[in-house]
Amino acid sequence: MKRTALLLFVLFCAAPAFAQVAFMGQNTWFPNVDVGGDPNGLHYVTLVQASNNTSSFITGTIQVFSASGAALPVSYDGGANATADSFELDSGVTKQIQIGLSGAITQAWVQITSSPNFAETTVIVQYLAGSSVLTEIGINPFFQGAELPSALFPVETSANLNTGIAIANPNSASVVQAQLFSGSTLLGTMTIPLAQNGYTAKLITDLFPTFSGIGQLQLLSCTTTACTAAGPGFVATALRLNLANNSFTALPVEQSATAGSQIVPHIAFGGDPNGINLQTVLYLTNPSLSGVTGQASLFDNNGNPIAASANGGAPQSSFAFTVLGGGVMKITLSGGSTLQQGWVFLTLPSQTTLIVNALFQTYNGPTVISEASVLATPPQTEGLVYVNLAPNLTDIGLALANPQTTSNTITLTLYNSAGFVFATQSITLAPFGHLAQYLDQIFSQLAGANFTGTLSMQSALGFSTVALRQNLTSQAGFAALPVPADIMFIPSVTNASIVSTNRTSGGQVNFTISVTDFSPNLVTPTSTAVTVFVAVNYTNLGNNGFDGYYQVLVDGTSLLNTPSGTLTGTFVGQNPSISSGTPAVLYVAVEDSLGNPSNILTLPFKF
Repeated sequence: MKRTALLLFVLFCAAPAFAQVAFMGQNTWFPNVDVGGDPNGLHYVTLVQASNNTSSFITGTIQVFSASGAALPVSYDGGANATADSFELDSGVTKQIQIGLSGAITQAWVQITSSPNFAETTVIVQYLAGSSVLTEIGINPFFQGAELPSALFPVETSANLNTGIAIANPNSASVVQAQLFSGSTLLGTMTIPLAQNGYTAKLITDLFPTFSGIGQLQLLSCTTTACTAAGPGFVATALRLNLANNSFTALPVEQSATAGSQIVPHIAFGGDPNGINLQTVLYLTNPSLSGVTGQASLFDNNGNPIAASANGGAPQSSFAFTVLGGGVMKITLSGGSTLQQGWVFLTLPSQTTLIVNALFQTYNGPTVISEASVLATPPQTEGLVYVNLAPNLTDIGLALANPQTTSNTITLTLYNSAGFVFATQSITLAPFGHLAQYLDQIFSQLAGANFTGTLSMQSALGFSTVALRQNLTSQAGFAALPVPADIMFIPSVTNASIVSTNRTSGGQVNFTISVTDFSPNLVTPTSTAVTVFVAVNYTNLGNNGFDGYYQVLVDGTSLLNTPSGTLTGTFVGQNPSISSGTPAVLYVAVEDSLGNPSNILTLPFKF
């Protein structure tokens, strides 16, 4: 996602330290990891995969926290147990860090703190028997300032299914209230205490032992057990357990339902009923007390209608659906003996809200052998995926859907682990077209190769996308990967200086900043103006001292056709009374022409 709003949240809420030029530390959180067990038998490891898609060097630390909130000593890349691990990433470089534990299987969560910015990071949790992967899942990240005040997602339990929740608290001690609904009926409420930096993992049947069926679970952050006041927020993921084959998948959660029409960029159904066949399950969760009626339209790779059976009905390419108030509708898309693929457009009234989860199921005959889940994805013009390919071990599948009435050309650029361009490919999708291929099919150079790097996607028009990592050593080896709306390389502010200040007219600060941008997006031949976000914090006024932020356009001509340069700008504030010697801190960041924000730099000074 674009993180401009998040950047500005950090801008206002961070407390500066008085020093020379400093960079705002960035936190990335993953609400569930699993480690430990018998290394020669059943055990878990967690893989942290980072791509530094910024234009600057990054340093950082990784910490794993236990349920009590204490740092959990774990092994990083096979080393001795430690409570933290430091890492360095040059611009464009990728890195994988394996987290393990000798001892009992332990659930926990991960915090990654980095500066001057954060790398786009994926977490893969693997369940192994010896060296063989039995199943693996991808965990979506959360970012500092984007904790959830609440979350809502579908849950299903039966003889062979259960749903778990993993909740981490990166803030001060608080509680999370879990409310289970079936339609408009509240089935039960449970309060879950969380220590500072604490963690919990609960099955729905642990919280609500008598529940069986499909419902929706709401989580609320609170400061009191009675939930009379809002809490500091949490990060969370849901885990779906298929007890028939002991596999599990992560169900990403979000704060609120999306309004209006939605896109599931990939569906697959049909195949050999006695061999490998696929189904796609849609869970439509309605947080409103009013019913929601919409239309599902299915398209193939060429943008033509494609027919699937919805919940065992006659195959059709379009069907109406109604989700009752407070309800969850489960729609299973299946087909005949021919494997088919495409995408789904869900047409909804513009003010209607709905949460859409898609579950991709792979069967061997009647038995589920793999599941992977994603949320519906809005159109985006950028995308970034960590790539790790090894012959007969791992592969990455990419699905792209074009919701436009016109053709859409998407440029795919593959960078190697050192950040250099390895290959480029342009893909043109027909109106309402779709593509689903493995990367070694898109890039012939990858056939039979070991490759680690980053895939960057860019288009002038919106597209929806999903990525799946397949572990080829396991039947149950599909994991959904997050695809943030980001690219290589975003700009970095590396230095700043105060040229002069003026205490009149609300407070004026003339400044220069040094900027590096290894992409051509900060300054272009047709747009040499650079957007700079600027604020001044009057530190003697405490939390009320921020003046800004303001968007300032500065001349970026000096950066045309060069990766680094200096920009000059002026901050004009709104403080009517500034005494001589007043201490303050300048906060500054830039944004490129595509809307990608840089890191935040701070510089203390006095008027």
